Amino acid sequence: MPETMPETMTDPVVIEKDGFVFRLDPATASWVKPRVVDRREVLPDLPETIVIKTNAVRTVLRVPMPEGVVFAKRYHLRGLLDRLKYLVIPSKAAAEWRAARAIAAAGLPTVHALLMGERRTLGILQDACFAAAGIENNLEFVPYIHEHLWDGTGESEANRARLLDQLAGLVRRFHDAGFRHHDMHGGNLLVTGGPAEAIVHLIDLHTVKVGSSVPRGVRLRNLAKLLHSLLTGVREGDFLRMLTVYEGDRPVLGGADAALAFIAPRVAALEKRRLVNRTKRCLRRSSAYDVTTRDGRRIHHRREIDAGAVLDAIAVHERSRDAGGTDVLKNSRRSALSRQTLETPDGPRPVVVKETKCHGVADRLKNLFRPPRAMASWVNGTGLGVRRVPAAEPLAMVLEGNGRLVGRSFLLMEDVASRGGDGTRLDLHILERYAGPLDAARREEKRELARAFGRFVADLHARGIYHRDLKAVNVFVRPAEDGAPGFILVDYDRVVFGESVPRRRRIKNLAQAAASIAVLMTKTDRLRFFRAYAFDADARENAREYGRGVAAECEKKIVVRYEPIE
Repeated sequence: MPETMPETMTDPVVIEKDGFVFRLDPATASWVKPRVVDRREVLPDLPETIVIKTNAVRTVLRVPMPEGVVFAKRYHLRGLLDRLKYLVIPSKAAAEWRAARAIAAAGLPTVHALLMGERRTLGILQDACFAAAGIENNLEFVPYIHEHLWDGTGESEANRARLLDQLAGLVRRFHDAGFRHHDMHGGNLLVTGGPAEAIVHLIDLHTVKVGSSVPRGVRLRNLAKLLHSLLTGVREGDFLRMLTVYEGDRPVLGGADAALAFIAPRVAALEKRRLVNRTKRCLRRSSAYDVTTRDGRRIHHRREIDAGAVLDAIAVHERSRDAGGTDVLKNSRRSALSRQTLETPDGPRPVVVKETKCHGVADRLKNLFRPPRAMASWVNGTGLGVRRVPAAEPLAMVLEGNGRLVGRSFLLMEDVASRGGDGTRLDLHILERYAGPLDAARREEKRELARAFGRFVADLHARGIYHRDLKAVNVFVRPAEDGAPGFILVDYDRVVFGESVPRRRRIKNLAQAAASIAVLMTKTDRLRFFRAYAFDADARENAREYGRGVAAECEKKIVVRYEPIE
């Protein structure tokens, strides 16, 4: 049996039922037993129950009750190894129960553990569950900052600094009390209360270990993971400030500067790993994606979208392609595109279906050595979304064939130029808005478009993103919330993610953009574009070389003048 640990609060109420041994908090046992323990099997089917998460590790339910909301977790066992493992270590349910009670006893804000249950046969774990009272009116840490404390006003910045200081102090108290949280990140921190009196709560405690002391290395690794998770909710200098608060009057990390020197490269490495993992997760089943096999087709789709609806949209695409018509955007030997409607739980959604055709064994063999075009688009589109680069959202991918011998492939993605939409292809936008005499307002609009597009391409290159086909036909214009020009990538199967973009590739992208934009964008406009693009010393100090390189590349291309080139 797992090694037992002494309870740190009032001894629990122990109940045996249906082969389970349940431990209940005595303060709430009178209602938890009839409402949770006795109805454990039917909780998932109650009309008021919401499934918050379900994956290979656990299923989490949110169940409203007269006494308040209850979050119930059922942990899944993944084969014999898990069963044997929990002979010598506590189950996840037991670990969370004990950690929650111990953390609460230490006076740290956390969940109120209501019960833990295990079913064992000859000591081998068969089932495990945990339930806690819900922390109502909460937001996760970073979303809370963005909703309440991100407008840049003096009051908001003061409250944001106070919240970050509170978190740093909470983590220090957590470590000093002997707790190690191996999954400490912003998603496991809930914030309640208004901006001036917000309180941070620790949740999801099944990886917490309880001991007598936490070594410096463990503290630093915990902090690196936590600070990495806060990247989108902090400003320059916030990490050093938090580490200074953590150290306080009794430094344990060697000082805030030394701690930051250790943590900063690890935060960068964690972010690199996150981007890779989040990009590739669309190829496997996860909380956001599913994989369905049907009639010789492998369907990768967002979990909220039905695989049958995906196949229905493809069937309509095939009929449209064969019949022709206004919904067909392209139908060549290698590919076909059409506008269709995808049925989703939120109603019909306009999509573009992109079909990559297959012409015999040679095309199938190519797919053995490089991803099919639809798969490349599916992964790259997901990667752009993970990196918060505006792009048409990929919704589903379908592969035909057996194993890696893929024939035709399909991508379904958001239609940014759908009827009623507000996206316009960049080259058409320029031709429609800037032909003929322009008044002062329209001239300034054109200048700002050039500058904004320069910043957009600069942002891609600064983050190591290279688009092998960065033509205006593959970029749409969509106004941002403040009315400024915004840009969306719509064809991304040839996107490459890396550490940096070398000069040769940067010049190639600049030439692709220059050649595909009508001469209505004057030399002065193009200079504005480059000045906005020149984000680093290489571009600023070698502007002439960039200019000569772009000119040489454009000589190899068909340059758009007054008609778009598809």
